[in-house]
Amino acid sequence: CFLFPGKGAFPGEGTQYPGMLADLCMNFPKVRACFDLLERSRLADGLPAWAPMLFPAPGGFDEAQRQSLEAELNRPAAGFECAFVASLAMLRLLDDVSIKADAVLGYGAGEFTAVIARKKRWFDDLDIHLKWVRELARLLGSEEVDDVDQPAEGVVVFADTLWPETRQELLDKLADKDSKLTLVADNCPNQVTVFGPRTESLALVQWLQDQGATPTHFPAKRPHHTSHSKSLATALRDYLQDLDLGTSGIEFYSGCSAAPLPSEEGAAREMLATQWEQPVRLTETIRRLYADGFRVFIEVGPGSMLTTFARD
Repeated sequence: CFLFPGKGAFPGEGTQYPGMLADLCMNFPKVRACFDLLERSRLADGLPAWAPMLFPAPGGFDEAQRQSLEAELNRPAAGFECAFVASLAMLRLLDDVSIKADAVLGYGAGEFTAVIARKKRWFDDLDIHLKWVRELARLLGSEEVDDVDQPAEGVVVFADTLWPETRQELLDKLADKDSKLTLVADNCPNQVTVFGPRTESLALVQWLQDQGATPTHFPAKRPHHTSHSKSLATALRDYLQDLDLGTSGIEFYSGCSAAPLPSEEGAAREMLATQWEQPVRLTETIRRLYADGFRVFIEVGPGSMLTTFARD
């Protein structure tokens, strides 16, 4: 099973970073070729290159400059495009050493990377896929498709002391129809992400601390994976209408249904769109994959976030 990371709904959940895969680019020409193609594609479209931000010159940066680079790389346009290319670059490397997937799973925007990964000889059309992803990144970062009329807050709960009974009580609270807080992602037994108004978010933080958990609270930039993303899902339905979901015999598991993607293409496109207004059910999906016989999980991307979730 191959796991494809994607840009998360809140800061700190992206997997891209300056210098990512630089060692592989130096030693494997096919890895570098993916990043070279990214640069040529952007320049051909009259857009600024990502290379100075992705692979900055070694040394000479103070802490403020380094943080500025990372902030720029975490913007939706740069972050998703670069993480997409990094994942496909690693996929080429795995293909070269004859490691093939029987199933793929994407997290958030990583689901679109998984769609491309299922296609036969996907690299032959990488320049076309890059333009497709560029428009997708614009949609995901657009405020026009957010349905939130007031600032909201995010809460990430993570700790080895997130006891099972506390976790279940938290999920029950979020499932209450009167709750103003909503589940964004059930990542693993020790990490849950929540979205909602500031007052309720702060009250949840206090309750979690009283239970011995370790929550982190922050302003939320996008309401992805909540009911506040209905406009985004509508825009994606139009965007995905002509998407080729060619399979090459690789099973695709959806993180929002915790089950294989529907075989009928219309239903599959609908699930790819509506996942943005539903929580990520990664814990349940990993357990489903294990129950279906999968034992080897490989994260195909520049980080190890999903590896940590799967291991937990």
